[in-house]
Amino acid sequence: ARGLSLVEEEPDPFAVGAGPPELPVVSRTPSDHPDRLRRRPSSYLAVDPRLLHEASDPDACLVGRAGDDGMNGDGIRKGDFLIIEECRARDLSNGAPAAFLVGEELRARRFLFANGKMHLRPTNSHYTKETFPPDAPGCHPIGRVLGLFRPLSKS
Repeated sequence: ARGLSLVEEEPDPFAVGAGPPELPVVSRTPSDHPDRLRRRPSSYLAVDPRLLHEASDPDACLVGRAGDDGMNGDGIRKGDFLIIEECRARDLSNGAPAAFLVGEELRARRFLFANGKMHLRPTNSHYTKETFPPDAPGCHPIGRVLGLFRPLSKS
């Protein structure tokens, strides 16, 4: 027997009135006050919804600027706009790129949790590996890095 199956159509994110999602661009925030991260965003950035397809909760996403070149081995450079999905350290995958507040600097690093400690691993050999206890006020995990934007340099 033949039959038809109706499929639910996804709403078009570019339809009139829908518009692309706008993510807060977070500014410098001390690692010992992570609750201030979303309080006063410096601006909002409209992003293509397809960049959020891996996010389990698009509303938990934000944009932050990479504070150093520690991850240039993965193509992340100082000043890049990182799309970050906020999550707890226990929800991060070992070895995945993640964003952290270290002091007042936002750093992207490969994350490892081993021996009860958070290990932040840069891909640039000129930067040192860092290790913190999970409750260290000097280091706060923001979440996993989903993607990035980079301003074009003028040549």
